Amino acid sequence: MRLLSFAVIAQVLSAGLALADAYEDGLAAYARRDYANAARLWEPIAEAGNANAQNSLGILYKNGQGVPKNESLAVKWYLRSALNGNSDAQFNVGLMYENGRGAERDFVRAYKWFDIATTVGGMRPNPIDAITGRNRVAAKMQPDQITRAKELSKQCRDSKFWECD
Repeated sequence: MRLLSFAVIAQVLSAGLALADAYEDGLAAYARRDYANAARLWEPIAEAGNANAQNSLGILYKNGQGVPKNESLAVKWYLRSALNGNSDAQFNVGLMYENGRGAERDFVRAYKWFDIATTVGGMRPNPIDAITGRNRVAAKMQPDQITRAKELSKQCRDSKFWECD
């Protein structure tokens, strides 16, 4: 029984390394401006749940790099990544809702995602961008909308992203 357990663990670890390798290979392709190859490498691991690949695919679709420009698909990938806890994607979702790109303009949702990005950590370059985004959107909102956005942000974080709309 122990041999089976070690075999299963080894298989899971090697699958994780393969996903990491595919993501890194995609980054190398992206750096070479071989966007189509980056998309080809990232799509299967994004489908498998890799949050970094999901966010990166969102960037490709938003910019039309290696794939047809499609801001709706960009939002789809950003949201999947955001729900997997990727703060860069959370920031990107906030921008898309703020600007009505790939989704209907929605300041409550934009505020929520900017707020979440400020609290989970890991933002590149830093969480100041998310704070600035949140404040920029708040200036366009009514007090009851800000209250609702804060409630949605808290609900999302408290549920570990299970109860996000």
